[in-house]
Amino acid sequence: MRRITTSILFTILALLAASATCHAGGSVTVPSETILRYGQTTRIVVSGALDAGTSGTVRLSFAYPPTVIRIRQVVGDASYALKCPDVRIVSNTVTNRTTATLVVECDNVSEASTGLLCAIDVEGLAGPDTLGPLNPLELAVNGQVQGDAALTSGTVRVQGSPGGGTVPLVEGILGNYPNPFRDMTRIEYAMEGPGLAHFTVRDMSGRMFVKLDPIQSAAGLQSFELRPEAWELSSGAYLLQMTTDRGTYFHSFMIMK
Repeated sequence: MRRITTSILFTILALLAASATCHAGGSVTVPSETILRYGQTTRIVVSGALDAGTSGTVRLSFAYPPTVIRIRQVVGDASYALKCPDVRIVSNTVTNRTTATLVVECDNVSEASTGLLCAIDVEGLAGPDTLGPLNPLELAVNGQVQGDAALTSGTVRVQGSPGGGTVPLVEGILGNYPNPFRDMTRIEYAMEGPGLAHFTVRDMSGRMFVKLDPIQSAAGLQSFELRPEAWELSSGAYLLQMTTDRGTYFHSFMIMK
């Protein structure tokens, strides 16, 4: 009886160990270096491996420099290792000038394998010869973080303007930090020449909520603090419109209360 009980105990322990490790491990790798020019959009292929038979929801997280590159889209394909053409961006959050976090997810993954996981289209924002890291942060399967996953980082290098020479200053709203935010965020924008910059806050349908006082701005990079607590705006996404003598520009931001 003791031998049977011991045998059953070892069997249970083996099953528990297998259950604990069935999704452990895996890997996520970005290229060691991606080189693109200012204003150019290029595709960065993310490769890796998941345990054989992995199925369900797979989530990948990355850190990137928001002043060096802009995330345009994430692409999947049925021929990739995830076999997921519908990979989507769950969140793309800017924390400060140097750090942003991209989270992508794919549902209904079945029998994932080794190879290409997804591709990230990025646009070069800074130059010349500006370098920034692209770091995989986390691999999760069905909500369970794969703590033993091997995460291999890379770098992105932006090499000046498309035609060479100095980098042109592109007028418009560069971003806001932090984003999302609750009480205050700093808006950064660029002016090709001196003049008034008019800012308006709208909802995503275009309806105007607030019109700020015009800001007399010099040419170059500018910034100001945006504090929406007096406007009684609820949590959600909004558009910031910037208008100058040279054009009208838009940028989306999110309030979380």
